[in-house]
Amino acid sequence: MESIASLHRAPLQRRLSAEMAGGFARTTQNTDWPVAAMVAGQPAEASGGADLNALVGVIYDGLAERVRWTGLLERLRGPLAVDTIILTVRSPGGSDETVMIGNGSMRPVLAIGADPLAALRADQIEALNDLGADARFADSPYGRALLAPAGINRMLAVNIRTEDGTECRLRLCRDAHAQPFDAREEVACALLLPHLKRALALCSTIDLMESERRLYSSAMDRLMVGAIILDESGRVLRTTGLAEALLAEKDGLKIINGCLHAAYPADDVELQRRVKEVARHASGAGAVAASIARPSGVRNLGIVIQRIGPNDRFAGIRSAAVALFIRDPERKPEVKKDMLRQLFDLTPAESALAILLTDGLSLEEAAVDLDISRNTARAHLRSIFSKMLINRQSELVSILLSSAAALGGTGQA
Repeated sequence: MESIASLHRAPLQRRLSAEMAGGFARTTQNTDWPVAAMVAGQPAEASGGADLNALVGVIYDGLAERVRWTGLLERLRGPLAVDTIILTVRSPGGSDETVMIGNGSMRPVLAIGADPLAALRADQIEALNDLGADARFADSPYGRALLAPAGINRMLAVNIRTEDGTECRLRLCRDAHAQPFDAREEVACALLLPHLKRALALCSTIDLMESERRLYSSAMDRLMVGAIILDESGRVLRTTGLAEALLAEKDGLKIINGCLHAAYPADDVELQRRVKEVARHASGAGAVAASIARPSGVRNLGIVIQRIGPNDRFAGIRSAAVALFIRDPERKPEVKKDMLRQLFDLTPAESALAILLTDGLSLEEAAVDLDISRNTARAHLRSIFSKMLINRQSELVSILLSSAAALGGTGQA
């Protein structure tokens, strides 16, 4: 098996020899080497030996893509003269892998079997220029399902591991008729790796922050509290699920040209005034409240407007300035029967009765709804009071609505 990498197997942290570094500087100014044109579509002469900025930018821009780094894989194919790029990412401690294939069109695929080079030492680049003669690939599902159908016979491989345990495997592939990978291309790949590794670390941080945001948003939805984040100009930056549902109804609040407005002009004037007041800290108060009338005629929406910050701001960049927390009195937290049973040791019948009483039904109405006698309902209620150490129905409603049981609901009306 031919392997140019056998000459350069030390980790990437090694210092490149003066001869190799000088050779790279010289070759990047030679139009015979495709890596010289690091900017897609730009002539090699205009690119210059040190101009990797475009590809580095694509690496970090990939963090904002819906499917991360699809742009990077497409951009790398041309400059590095490769037919297919395979990027595999595994989260810390997880067994699921996301495999991305870039071969003219970007597509994510399911894991296709163990990568024969999964155990390659981190940050070590290896060039394999005759995969057909390598039994590790020929006898593996990875080789049969992925490499063979594409005619892949040459590969530049590297594994990356971040401090939090994220694993990334990058495979640059060519077919048997293409030029073998050489040391110059290994160096070019090495120049991109620190940035890809840093981007992976940022990716993990972003994913953690997004998971926390979704968790808090879900909890607020279950407690029937909607939230809308505005910038200083009143434009909507983000909404929680419940707030989005309320806006979709256009019953009291709506979005016009990206900005939040109340349904009635008088309410809207007051809403805009208070949002600006809080955003500018004109009143000095931490939060203010507002009541928004609804065209449907049901009870008003209750809103608390609170400043976010202090935040550092840069000219021309929208930043979160104000949060609006919304309560709809027509919606109540959904309390799950199994949650009540686990929290207060209630029976299924007692849980069912407690939920109906929390929904505002009288004991008699709840008995009819459950198809039980009034005496049976009273017996269940006495048992509930005993288990929860209370003696009034109003206390029952208050405890249930403020208990952790509401967090087990779906957050829907």
